[in-house]
Amino acid sequence: MKYIVLILISLISIEIKAQRDYTRAEMIGYNVGLNALNAGISRIINKTKEKIKDVFLDGLWKGAIGGAINYTSKELVLQIHESQKPDLFWTSRLVNTLGNSVTYNAANNDGIFDYIYFDFGFNRLKFSTTKFKVEYKIMPISILLMLATAKDGNFNIKRSLTTLTPYFEPKSNYIDGSYSRSNNILIQNNEFIGHELIHTYSHYEFMVVNTFVQKKRNYKNNEKLSFLKKVNKYIYWDILNRLVTRSLYAVEGDITPQKYDNFFEYEANFFSDRLK
Repeated sequence: MKYIVLILISLISIEIKAQRDYTRAEMIGYNVGLNALNAGISRIINKTKEKIKDVFLDGLWKGAIGGAINYTSKELVLQIHESQKPDLFWTSRLVNTLGNSVTYNAANNDGIFDYIYFDFGFNRLKFSTTKFKVEYKIMPISILLMLATAKDGNFNIKRSLTTLTPYFEPKSNYIDGSYSRSNNILIQNNEFIGHELIHTYSHYEFMVVNTFVQKKRNYKNNEKLSFLKKVNKYIYWDILNRLVTRSLYAVEGDITPQKYDNFFEYEANFFSDRLK
C-alpha cells in the first residue's frame, strides 16, 4: 500500500502546473514525489540482475525520504525569512545537503545514510559515514557558471560561509537585479536572499539525474585506469542536471512583464516572499 501511495504522489508531482498559489500539501507532494521518482528511475537504469519492480520501489521509498528532508530545508528558509536572520541559512543548507544525499544514495543503491554529498561552487565532496574517507571532485560546469557570475559581482567570503553558498555582491557597473546561477547567487542591495537560495536548492535537487548517465564506480587501489577513467576519478560531470532544469524552466515558463511564469519561480516565492 505504501508503494501505491508513493507512486501516486510521484505522478501527481509531475502534473503540478505553475500557478500563483500553492498549499503546503502540494509543496510536500512535489518534493517527495520528485525525489522518489528520480531515485526510482535511476535505480532501474543502473540495476544489475535485480527485478525492475524491486529496484524501482526500493529507490522510490528511499527517494521519498530524501524529498521529505528537502522540504524541511525549504521550510526552514521560510522561517528564517520571517525572523529576518539570514546568517542562519547554514542550518537549512545542511539539512538540504542531507536530503539530497539520501536521494543520491538511493539512486546509487547505497545505504540510505552511507554517504553525505556536499557541493560548494565547483567543489564536490563525498563523505563516507561507515569509514573515515573523503573523496573530492571538481565540477567543470559550475566553474564556468561561477566565472560568469564573477563578471557581474565580487565574491563575498563572509556571506558565502554563513549561507554555505557562493555569494557575490554586484560590481559598481551592474544595474540588474539579484539572481541565482546554478549553485551560486548574486544579491543586489543586500535584499533578503531566500528566493535565490531556493533556486539553488532546485539545482541540487536535480543533481540526482546525473546518475541516469553516470554509473557508480568504486576505484580499487593500484587499479590501472584508462585516461578517461582517470579524468572521471576527479571530475564530476554536472551537466545533465543543468540541461534538465534549464529546459524545464524554459518550456514551462511564459515570459511576463516581470518574471518567468513557472513553477520554479512560484516555489521560490512560496518559501521566501510570502508569510503564512
